[in-house]
Amino acid sequence: MSTFSATANSSSTIGYAQYGSSSWSTGSSNGACQGAYKGTTAAKSRVGVMVFNNAGTTLKGKLIQQISLSITCSGAGSGSSSKVLTFHKANYQSLNTGIRGSAQVGDTLGTLTGKFYSNTVTHT
Repeated sequence: MSTFSATANSSSTIGYAQYGSSSWSTGSSNGACQGAYKGTTAAKSRVGVMVFNNAGTTLKGKLIQQISLSITCSGAGSGSSSKVLTFHKANYQSLNTGIRGSAQVGDTLGTLTGKFYSNTVTHT
C-alpha cells in the first residue's frame, strides 16, 4: 500500500483561498483551514488544497480499491456538532496560487461527516 501526505506548513503542498478570491495562504500552520459555516454562500467559503507529491506518477495505470484518510483537526469552530468535509477533483495538478479558489475546484468526489474537533479521525 502506498502512502502520500501533505504537510501543513509546506508552501508547496497545502494552502487555502476564499472561493471567489485569488489571494492564497500557503504553508500555514492552520493547514487547509476551516471552510464555511452552514448557510454561508459559496463565494464566502474557503477552498483548501492538498497536493500529494508524486502520487500521479506512482498511481498511473493502477486500480484504486480503497483510500484511507487520517484527518487531524484543531479546535476551531464548534466541537458540539458534526462537520462536513467535501472533497473535489482539482483542476490543476499543483497548488496554483495565480487563480481564484473557485477555479481550482472540479467535480465532487464525495463527503465525510464526523466530529472533527481537536482530534484525529480516520475514514476509509
